[in-house]
Amino acid sequence: MSPLAMDNLRAVTDTVKDLLWVTGANMLGDDPNPSLTLSSGLSRALMLEQPTLRWSLVDIGHAQEQLADQARVNNICKNLLRALVPGYDKDDCEFISVLGLLHVSRYSPDSGVNSLFRQRLGLQAVKAKKAITDLGPARLAISRPGVTDTMYFQQLCEPNGDQGPPPGYIDVKLKAVSLNAKDVYAMSSRVETRGKTTGFDFSGIVTAIGPQANQSCDRPTLKVGDRVVAYAPFHIGTTARVPLGCVHRLLDNEEFTVMPTLLLVYATALYALVDRAHLRAGESVLIHAGSGGVGIAAITLALNMGAVVYTTCGGSQVKREYLINQLGLNPANIFSSRDASFVKGIMAATNNRGVDVIVNSLVGDLMHDGWQTCLADFGRFVEIGKRELIDSGRLDMRTFLRNVTFTAFDLSELFYARDPFQRAIWDRLMVDTLKLYRAGEIKAPPIRVFDVSQVSQAYRFFANKDRIGKVVISMENPHALVPAAPATYLTVFDPNKVYLLIGCLGGLGRSLSRWMMTRGARNFMFLGRSGADKPSAQLLVSRLEQAGGTIGIVRGDVSKAEDVKAAVSACVATGRQIGGVVQAAMGLHEALFTRMPNEAW
Repeated sequence: MSPLAMDNLRAVTDTVKDLLWVTGANMLGDDPNPSLTLSSGLSRALMLEQPTLRWSLVDIGHAQEQLADQARVNNICKNLLRALVPGYDKDDCEFISVLGLLHVSRYSPDSGVNSLFRQRLGLQAVKAKKAITDLGPARLAISRPGVTDTMYFQQLCEPNGDQGPPPGYIDVKLKAVSLNAKDVYAMSSRVETRGKTTGFDFSGIVTAIGPQANQSCDRPTLKVGDRVVAYAPFHIGTTARVPLGCVHRLLDNEEFTVMPTLLLVYATALYALVDRAHLRAGESVLIHAGSGGVGIAAITLALNMGAVVYTTCGGSQVKREYLINQLGLNPANIFSSRDASFVKGIMAATNNRGVDVIVNSLVGDLMHDGWQTCLADFGRFVEIGKRELIDSGRLDMRTFLRNVTFTAFDLSELFYARDPFQRAIWDRLMVDTLKLYRAGEIKAPPIRVFDVSQVSQAYRFFANKDRIGKVVISMENPHALVPAAPATYLTVFDPNKVYLLIGCLGGLGRSLSRWMMTRGARNFMFLGRSGADKPSAQLLVSRLEQAGGTIGIVRGDVSKAEDVKAAVSACVATGRQIGGVVQAAMGLHEALFTRMPNEAW
């Protein structure tokens, strides 16, 4: 619009109270012209800026066709008058005339879209019973954390699912999952885990192996179809993708529901007693929560090492009898974990010397009572819980005067460690555990198996006061029915294409590009006026690259043809096809229309 035309239009809109705008956009016809609908946006803006103005628009279609028929002309004129004169206070202002009939715009609820939107916000889970084998890739989820009856399997539409695992990784179809306390707490949102993982130990069947994954392994080569056991942080579901070093083939006589119960608990016990406490034969050790998975593993190892074992357990007589009858502990060496009475018991049993090692999982004052009182000189206190660490609990430093040590660890951090030495410990602990089991030096703890259709009962049973040992969820029954919700997102992007994002280095663009990464995109070209000058843009690029993305940036303005051509050329130069373009650049030149200069318009 030229400055003169704009001034003329402004002379009208600044003066009149009723304005009728007639177009030939033909928006309900076979060949519409959207360029003639820009007046709709301007009319809405001006009626907000000037409440006394009523700007009506009528699309009469192609004028030549309409004016060729006198009857149509008469109908159009009648309709124009009807559009010009308000019918009531809050009347319609936008019309399309088709064969003499005026059409108006109306909103109506789209129940399908609304349901999907609520589902993606986590406000609604559309669930139906499905056989576990019919789910495809799915992940265990919960609608209301802490309410186990709201657990269900969320189906996934994984990007690049047909691409297979990357080098060094392996895909496993799950047959059984062993629950640990951290898994149960993570599902109920009582603890935060990296990547919101909900499991550690599982068994299953190999479905895919990353290229050349076996080349770097000095053990028997795995192949598709092998029965395996693994331990690594993962999301409980129908499938898992984990590093090859975390996976070992099962022997023919080893069961899916038994082998996962060994790995994390014995790895934790080995790391606590050997790597951190350096327990020696003849020394004494206090192991809290002795009837739990880690407790049973630690007691078994400590006894095998020739240590004198003391333990605590809850008030359940069933647990106490198990420790005496199955693990062979002296009844006088078993104390309560519910109060501080174990302190007097330990000091009496050791002639006020204390124990050489404490493997602690108690919290609050009970943890501090053990630290301050129960350790012998040169003793080692090994903290395997996280509650006190997260809550920033404070230690009595005077205890260190007795040359004791305090050490704490989260075993899963070994899995995530960047230092190859620390990362190798994770794999070594699994190997050591399997060797001990296959040599008959350790055995599986008591196991309660639940079918996957009873997954909520399995989580509830974990908190049972009489529970001893491990809880296992079996997925071996292919006909087991589970509540399932359809995949939240179906969109996938091609990792071999490049995506041109314009103006996407700001807030919305950052969210968009990160989401595209989760859906498979790996190559991005950004076009922006300030390039990556801003710290927020630099941070985005860094994070995308750390996540495996390849990023290119072209400095330019999308309103300049030569800058757009440069961005497209940069995409082509990558040797990849352009998979899509997102135009999110915007420049605001806000002013009331009555005072807006033509340049701003």
